Parts: sequence; C-alpha cells; structure tokens
Amino acid sequence: MAREKKPYDLQCWIDLVNKGQWFMVWERNWVSLFTWRPALILKWPQERLEAIHWHTAILKRPDLADHCDFGAIRYRFMNYGYFWGGVLALRPDLAHYCDWGQLDERTRTGILFKHPELILSIPEEHITGEMWSQAIVRDVKLADRCQWEKLSESDWRFLLDIQPSLVSHYVPHENTDWEMIFTADPRMLATCPVEKLTGWTLCSLLIYHPEFAYRADFTSISPQEWSELLIHRPEFADRCDFACFSASEWVSLLCSKPAFASKCDWTLLGGEDWESLLGSQPKFAKYCDWDKLTPDNWVRLFVLQPELGKYCKIWDQFSFQNWQGIVAYHGDYAWRCPERMRKGIDGRAWFWEAADAWHENEELQIVRRNEGKTLNGGGCYP
Repeated sequence: MAREKKPYDLQCWIDLVNKGQWFMVWERNWVSLFTWRPALILKWPQERLEAIHWHTAILKRPDLADHCDFGAIRYRFMNYGYFWGGVLALRPDLAHYCDWGQLDERTRTGILFKHPELILSIPEEHITGEMWSQAIVRDVKLADRCQWEKLSESDWRFLLDIQPSLVSHYVPHENTDWEMIFTADPRMLATCPVEKLTGWTLCSLLIYHPEFAYRADFTSISPQEWSELLIHRPEFADRCDFACFSASEWVSLLCSKPAFASKCDWTLLGGEDWESLLGSQPKFAKYCDWDKLTPDNWVRLFVLQPELGKYCKIWDQFSFQNWQGIVAYHGDYAWRCPERMRKGIDGRAWFWEAADAWHENEELQIVRRNEGKTLNGGGCYP
C-alpha cells in the first residue's frame, strides 16, 4: 500500500536536510521540496542534482543561479532547451553559460522574443535572418550590429512592416520584392529598374502611390491586374484597353465599380458570371440574357436576390433538388412547384395550402393544426 502523504512531510524533509541528512529525502520529492524551499538546494552535493532540480529552484530564486555549476548539470529529466529557456527568461545575464549550439532555432528565437539583446551573446554561426528580424523589431538599436546579408525576403517583409525606416539597409537583388520596398519607402522607386515594374508589382505600386504613374508601362498590366487596379484607382481608366477583358474581369470590376457598366460587352457573360454579378448588383438585370442561366444558377441567385424570380421562364426545367432549395429558402415561390413533385418535397397539406394562398395574395393566416402556430411565426417561411 502506498504511503499516505502527511501534512507534516514538508517540515520533516526540511528538518532532515538541516541535519545534513538530505539523502533521507526520497529523490522523487526533491522537486516538491525545492519548489517550497529553493535555498535548500545548496545543501545537496552538485553531482546528485539534475537540471530539473536547478530549474525549479532558479525559477523561484533567480539569485541561486550564481551557485550553480552549469557545466556539471545532468539533463536527464529535462531537455537543454527547456532548461535554458526558463533560466534566461529570469536571468539573461547568465547567457554566457549557455551552449547556444545545443539549442534549436525555435528555442533561440523564443528566448530572443523576451530578451532581444541576447542575440549579441550568440555565436554568429548560430544566428539566422529570422532571429535578427525578430530581435530588431523589439530593439531597433540592434540594427547597427545586424548581419543584413542573412535576412531573406520573408525576414525583410516582417521587419519592414514594423520598422519601415530600416529599408535603407536593404540591398536590391535579382529577386527583390519591390512591392515590399515601395510600401516601406516609395522613394526607393528611384533604385528600381523599369523592367521590374510589371504585373502585380506595378499594380500594387499604382494603388498605393499613383503619383509614380509616370514610370509605369501600362501595357505590361494584364486584364486581371487592370480589374484590381481600377477597383482602387478608377482614374486610370483612360489608359485601359477594355477590349481585353474577359467575363471574370468584368464581373470582378462591376461588382465593386458599377459605373463602368457602359464599357462592358455583356455578351461575354455566361450563366455563372450573371449569377455572381446579379447577386451583388441586381440593377444590371436589364442587360441580362436570361437564357444563359441554368436552374442551378437560378436557385443560388434566389438566395441572394429573390425578387429576380420574376424574370425566370424555366420553372418547368427545375429538378426535384432545385425545388428543395427553393422551398427551403423562399416559400413565396413554392406555388410554382409542379403537383407531381410536391409530395416528395413536403407531404403536409397545410404547407402547400399556404403556398397557394400566398400566390393569390390572400391575407390568410394558416394555423398549424398540430402546433397551434401561424406560418408567419416560424417553419418553412424565411
């Protein structure tokens, strides 16, 4: 039978240790003892202590670290990274005892998150670009000691998003992310080769800094990029060749900027395109070729714009599944459902009686016999 833990065990342990009989305390209880009385660790022989014991004591009493022989510690029950992550969080001045080479990059980055100045204690061969960027955003003074050549494009993007003034340290290269550079400092445009100002890079530049249009080669912008550019900067419309637009570009542009409708070639739009456009801008219904919409297009369109049902001429082509969707969302169209499909969708007589009454515009309240509620109070009607 396991020995019952007594409330006076802690004091018994303390008394034994004070008498020099530390070996009488079971090893499994050492962590508990150091949690409550961390100073007692000094009464133990160093060779008998593990990393977990010193870690427990130092977290409670950081000053005890001065008595620890870190070179002799055994890391049997606690890994090296966890130990030093906890110790350096409280005592960054002990960084010179740490063998940074034994820590993985994630642990080193985590330590720098709280104490970025410790990056100066890490040997250069163990410092990555990510570690430099993480440290500098928390202490910009470290920029003077940074090894800039180690930073990747993703490291620079993270750094410049928080410290854009550091863009002056950036050295352009073949794969430079110019959009990132312009966002940090538009004046860096002077260092950008004209042939690099194409595609999304140019589009992004003009969206945020339209004053640099004088350097832009607008012929390098694709129709998809033009659509995005005109949504944010419609003043460039006079430079755009709208004849190159496909249906998807027109839908994207008109959903956000309906003022360009006069330039649209409506014949390009198919059923899916009209579904997307009318779901956002129903006022374009007058331009729609309704013959291009399939029953599936209509059902999805009813969810967003049910009033467009007056333009539908293909009710007889709707499948059983189509009617299920229509009835679920818009009971006011249920009366159009063919008699042969009604039973399969909903066999309750009161539902179809209500649908027919709705169609005839009669001011009726059909009371549910079973529940005693009106249709307007819940159920199939939205």
